Amino acid sequence: MTTPTAPATQRPAPSGRDTYWDAVRGLCILGVIWTHTTTGIPYLDGPHAWNLDYWLAQRQLVNFPVAVFLFLAAYFVSPSKVADGAAWLRSRAVRLGVPFLLWSTAYTLLIATISGAWNPRLLVRDVVLGASVPHLYFIVVLLQLVLLTPLLLRALETRWRWALWAVTPIYLVWLYVRTLADGTPPSFSNTWLFGWFAFYLAGLWVRRHGAPSIRVPVAVGAVAVTVTAGVAESFLLVRSGGDIGFAAGQLTVGSVLGAFAVIALLLALHQRRERTGAAHDGERWFGLDGLGRDSYGIYYVHLLWFVLAWRVLEVPFDDGQVPVLPALQLVELAVVLALSLLAIAATRRLIGRRAATRFLGF
Repeated sequence: MTTPTAPATQRPAPSGRDTYWDAVRGLCILGVIWTHTTTGIPYLDGPHAWNLDYWLAQRQLVNFPVAVFLFLAAYFVSPSKVADGAAWLRSRAVRLGVPFLLWSTAYTLLIATISGAWNPRLLVRDVVLGASVPHLYFIVVLLQLVLLTPLLLRALETRWRWALWAVTPIYLVWLYVRTLADGTPPSFSNTWLFGWFAFYLAGLWVRRHGAPSIRVPVAVGAVAVTVTAGVAESFLLVRSGGDIGFAAGQLTVGSVLGAFAVIALLLALHQRRERTGAAHDGERWFGLDGLGRDSYGIYYVHLLWFVLAWRVLEVPFDDGQVPVLPALQLVELAVVLALSLLAIAATRRLIGRRAATRFLGF
């Protein structure tokens, strides 16, 4: 897949920065955009029903980005700065909270204008929970985990630290029970920290205790096995009458295990770079590192183009009539990425990089 880039929007890598992790972020933001392209659900029982099967399998391949973003957010936490307590929490809250509130308010008002629904209570709820669009939940989850970080770092120094790994499995059991009983997942089930807790914990754990030595072939095998299991699980859930959105989602057992396998592979590749001396040795990332440095801003703005296409221009790409869904998704990915990079570049030029970063995440 060709990755379109716009050099004017790419932030130069600071001296000493590991561009490997920037490239990982770049890969992840491409995955995030891909998950928001046209789904396969409208193809159910239609003339091109094979696209639904493709979509279910494809989602298991791209369900890792949010998990990796959360892992990296914790992996790069500096315990010495967290020890400052209130100052660290305040800086993180401002860094995450200000762009979130501005974007969440803007998206909520845009959706309300399009739909004509102006219920004040629901509007406030949607702003606070980022519920007006299907991607701002990530920031809500991250804010919750940031608030817990000082406590988690202390807990990692105790003999009870192993008990923390039970949080996400317990939540997944509850989620499956509720979803299978009710037919659909509970409202805002992906907005609370519990389903994502293990990925953030893993980042803190690796930073504190180090990553286990992982061989790349073993990690590749783990990815292959878990993705295959995730695909099988999603088809089984759909065939048994389960909710298609849940079956394709990120908080199924298969997807969670697959995301951990991807994280293990990323760590294994990083370890190999360090052992072989390849790190910082003129590596070329074909624009992924630049995308990674702009991934926070891209995350916020990319949904705007989908909303405008689906709700304002009423582009009829989600009705199941386009014969080849992957081709449509590639076009959507390229267009949305290009528009997002152009918007970031234009905003920086208009109001300056510092203001764009502080208020919009650019």
